[in-house]
Amino acid sequence: MISGYVNLNHGSFGSTPRVVLEAQRAFTQQMEAMPDPWFRAGTDGYRQLVVEARQMMADYMNVTDPADLTIVENASSGVNAVFRSMKFNAGDKILITSTAYSMVKNLCHYLGERYGVITVTVQLVFPLTSNDDILRPVAAAIAEHGSSIKLASFSHIDSVPGFILPASELVRLCRASGIRTFIDGAHAIGQIPINIAEMDPDYYVTNAHKWLYTPRGCSPFYVRKEFQAEVSPTVVSSEWSSGQFLANFAYTGTRDYTPFVSLRAALQFRESMGGDAAIHAYLRNLSWFAGTHLAAKWGTATIVPQFMIGAMIDVELPVVDMAEGEALRHAIFEEYNMYFITHQLQGRVFTRLSAQIYLEQADFVLFGERVLETLARLRAAKK
Repeated sequence: MISGYVNLNHGSFGSTPRVVLEAQRAFTQQMEAMPDPWFRAGTDGYRQLVVEARQMMADYMNVTDPADLTIVENASSGVNAVFRSMKFNAGDKILITSTAYSMVKNLCHYLGERYGVITVTVQLVFPLTSNDDILRPVAAAIAEHGSSIKLASFSHIDSVPGFILPASELVRLCRASGIRTFIDGAHAIGQIPINIAEMDPDYYVTNAHKWLYTPRGCSPFYVRKEFQAEVSPTVVSSEWSSGQFLANFAYTGTRDYTPFVSLRAALQFRESMGGDAAIHAYLRNLSWFAGTHLAAKWGTATIVPQFMIGAMIDVELPVVDMAEGEALRHAIFEEYNMYFITHQLQGRVFTRLSAQIYLEQADFVLFGERVLETLARLRAAKK
């Protein structure tokens, strides 16, 4: 990032360390030097490097068999691959929460228009105080809709607002009723540990380019072995063959696969920063400081308990409505080169803040002061 830019919204698009970008550039040069050996099967190009990357991710995420894990461009690709590969009948249902990512909601809407699939949305009411505030309404929805629910999709860490869900408990709850579960871990890898063998979902996808520091377009994607034959990538390429899970995802047309094979460099960078445990702890502690400090300074509130916080936290902004929140966001970016996002929840306006290793407590202290100063100036200008 350029000097002077204060990014309080790492969660949306991530940021790749220079050393990882240098590793990616080396792969790009290899690709451009000899395109055919890079792309074609049976050569020493990216395909062999992807096999090694999958093994690394299987170890990192505790996937028992690396053959159950492939890599796709982003979480949206993994979610679409599963949802659009399943055979739905009119009246079949997909269960999601009210805080599901907008892509998931849009995809459910698409399936409803195309196949008559019904979306069951579990309303989560904030503030949350315990995992039971999530598990109870999900259990009630399962009891009400029963076997008509063919698939349940939950975030591991929700995007907006940003909080950790009890993914393992949700998987067990659904499996007890014969419902398949997709865990959308878009924000998980790099924020919190992932243990696929212990969680045991049917499907799991996570964006390494958000919190693990890979270049953009790199998402490990797990599918339980018994369902792999029915899952096809969103692009059916010239090499597609029915039921060939790994082969079909290995090549989805001519595109840039260098983010996939840069995973090793990202993991090495994390080790140079002290390793996962140190990074996780730093991000968790910094985000909690940011949330509690700003809520106290602004006289507002956070919305989930500390154990649900990873590297992101939502704080209510001291604004009267979304329009004032957006005016505040634009003014702070233009005047101070600080970027944050706003969103509405239950009629209140929040900012979702991201902690990261390039930030420290002083950045959030300064942000809190600039919010109040800028807001006072904007209001004075309207009088």
